[in-house]
Formats: sequence, C-alpha cells, structure tokens
Amino acid sequence: MIAIIIARGGSKRIPNKNIKIFEGKPMIHYPIEAAIRCGLFENIYISTESQKVIECVRDYSLLNEDVRIIDRPYRLALDHYTTIEIVADALLNTLQNGSPFDEKVCVIYPCSPFLTPKILEESFQVFNEGTMNYLMSIGTSPLRDAGNFYWGKASSFLSLEPIHGSETKMFPIPEGRCIDINTPKEWLEATKMFKEILKKNGSACGPNELTLTPVCSAPAKLHLLYLLLEERTKQQSISHQKLPSYREHIKFVLSRPYRCWWLLMHCETMVGAAYVTHANEIGIFLLKNFQRKGFGTEAIRIIKNVVNMPLLANVNPENKESIAFFKNLGAKVLQVTYKL
Repeated sequence: MIAIIIARGGSKRIPNKNIKIFEGKPMIHYPIEAAIRCGLFENIYISTESQKVIECVRDYSLLNEDVRIIDRPYRLALDHYTTIEIVADALLNTLQNGSPFDEKVCVIYPCSPFLTPKILEESFQVFNEGTMNYLMSIGTSPLRDAGNFYWGKASSFLSLEPIHGSETKMFPIPEGRCIDINTPKEWLEATKMFKEILKKNGSACGPNELTLTPVCSAPAKLHLLYLLLEERTKQQSISHQKLPSYREHIKFVLSRPYRCWWLLMHCETMVGAAYVTHANEIGIFLLKNFQRKGFGTEAIRIIKNVVNMPLLANVNPENKESIAFFKNLGAKVLQVTYKL
C-alpha cells in the first residue's frame, strides 16, 4: 500500500504555501510525519516539480528509504490539470521504476496540518471494508471536500475515473480539524484552529503528542538549543570540553553538521533536541524540566520510524543514567572506545 503526497511549488494566493512555515515547521512536514507514523504504507511518494519542495523534504527521503521523491513534469503543475491526472502520472512513474503494483493508494494533500495517524488508520479501515472506487475526506458543516486526502484504487486513478461520482464514499473529518487552506484568511483561521487544539489538549498532552521540528525551520528557537548546552553536565558531554560561545554555537548550527537535527516539541513547548549524524549516530538531549517523563523513549520511537535504519548511540561511560536508558530500550553494547 502506498501514499502519494502531491505538492507543486506554485501557489498564487499564498506563495510557497506547501513549504511555508506553519506553527514552527514547513506545512508539508505535517502530512509526511502522519503518513510515516501511521505505519500503513510500504512507500510514501512525494510528487513535485519544485526544487524548493525537494529541498524541504530531502531529509525524509535521505533518512527513510520508504520516502521517495517523484519528479513531476512541469506541465502537470499548471492549474488546469486535475488531481487524478497528477496521481496517474505518479503511479506510472513508480511502475516504470520497478515498484510493484499496489491497488490501494492514499493521495494526501500537502496543506494538511491537522491530519493524524488515527484519521488515516480509521479512514483506511472504511475504504478497505467497502467496494467503492474512492473514499474522500469531507467536512460536514457545511458538506464539502475537506482537501485532506483521498483513498482510491490505483486502477481507478490510472483509468482517470472521476472522483466525484456514484462509486465514491465519504469520510467525515472532525470540524475542529477540517479546513481547506487556499487563502491568507483561511491560513489565519487554520492557525487559530491549531492554537485551539493545543489549548484544549495542553494539560492533557502526553509524550504521544511529541513532534519533530527541523532546526533549520525554527531560527527563533536557536537560543533554546544553547540552553540545552548550558544545562549539559560533564557526564553527558562527549564532544564539548568547554561551553562554546553563543556566536560559536550559531556558526555550528548554520554549518548543518548533522544529517538531520530536530527540536523536540510537546504542544508549543520545546522539551529538547535530537540529531542523527552522517554515521547514523543518534543524540537526544532533554531540558531538565522534561527529563524522566517519557519524552526520551517517545523520541527514540518516532525517530526510528522516520529514519528506518539501525542507529548508534555514543554515551560517556560516566553517564550512568543514559546507559540505563539505552539498556532499558534493549540496546546492545557494540564496542568500548578509548582515547590515548
């Protein structure tokens, strides 16, 4: 089973809408992470003609072999081409590149910040148990296309069967999570909805609400990374013999030293940071107020889903707490390194 996220670069009413920063991270990162975390898809394809979109999602494709980029012909990014035509092109592209044919396809729109793994899982159950050609996400008050996703048969997309027809069923999206974002006014409305969700769930948010925000997309929070350095003890540190200056810290961050570097966000609050190096080494650091609350374990779970490859953790031998943490996760000791 596959997902196809269709993300063109052009947007007339909201420039660069699909990669515009929405509440701390690029808009398209929300549906990518929902698709990864739901665990339904063998492959997640991102169809785009835009180099900017490719750069925005490159970390996901580098870290997870199941996330792949499809180079969409520029003509298919023009306004008069339909979703069905774009999806049909993407499906033909996957088949030409040797991917096995899969009849079940989920087409996801990139501007879907309220999409959750649970919504994808529940909608798939409805689609899988029925005989319809398509299942479309809808809002119910008033009745409308939610602009989130469609489930469909690959054969229906390839034969260009219309989505809006008698063989299409509907899957309602909760009103508090349903908005089709096409104008600046709707963007502001979505921002208010996002804040309402955080306000409503704020005190009840547990580790399962942890999200990854790329450091490069949150320049306003770089000072919090420095706070992590200031809180780090000698037992926790391997690479730093002394605390770098703030100027040195900013220079290091801007050099993009890691394959991927995230802020760990719980609702609107940064609780820590994590990175994966080019040698597949992972580092996780939590602010003192958020330690021993399950965030470290949840961060490891999410990152393993995103990266989808074996990871290594280097731990100071005096850092007994981290050693116990990784042992409890079932990690195995591979080697002991000495400095001569």
